[in-house]
Amino acid sequence: MFKRIKRLSICFVCLIALFSSVKILFYTSPLFLSDHPSISIGGASKKRNHPACQIRKGVTKDFWKFDGSGERLHYHIETPYSVLTAYPQGKSYELIEKMHGINCYFQEKISPDHAKQQVRHFQADSGEYAYNKHVFTAESVLISVCQTDGVILQTEIKPEDVFIKGMAKEVSLSLAGKNPDFQAKAFSAHMRSPGSTL
Repeated sequence: MFKRIKRLSICFVCLIALFSSVKILFYTSPLFLSDHPSISIGGASKKRNHPACQIRKGVTKDFWKFDGSGERLHYHIETPYSVLTAYPQGKSYELIEKMHGINCYFQEKISPDHAKQQVRHFQADSGEYAYNKHVFTAESVLISVCQTDGVILQTEIKPEDVFIKGMAKEVSLSLAGKNPDFQAKAFSAHMRSPGSTL
């Protein structure tokens, strides 16, 4: 009888020791700490800030800006999918959206009689849009400039409407200022005369 009680007591003590060791492992193991962005150890708070990501599908962005003559111009960016990342910057965040399979269309000017518009279109495998700076950038970009009818932005470009076409090593489109700023580096293009000029 006493031997049985002694064995039960030893088993109970072992179970308590095992449970305590598991608790200690759970609270102090680097494996568990790596899975928690904020965890308190011995009254001290250990915090780490990591970028947060969101995968998006069927993304479109539309902006409208007025040119020097007061004409409202339409800017349109579309991508089948993108990854939006928020990078911690002190008390705020820097938002960067990495886009794939990009198409960008924007009106450069509209004729005074609103009969025609000049549209710039560029395509790229990937690019980035910085929300804080309102700047879009891309590399290895196919650029075309065309003239179409009307004042509504056309996203279906006819080959016969294109009068400038070429490749740029890098492009940037800034929408931060009063007037949009488009720049193309190492742009190699060929031209043809359009049916009419704006």
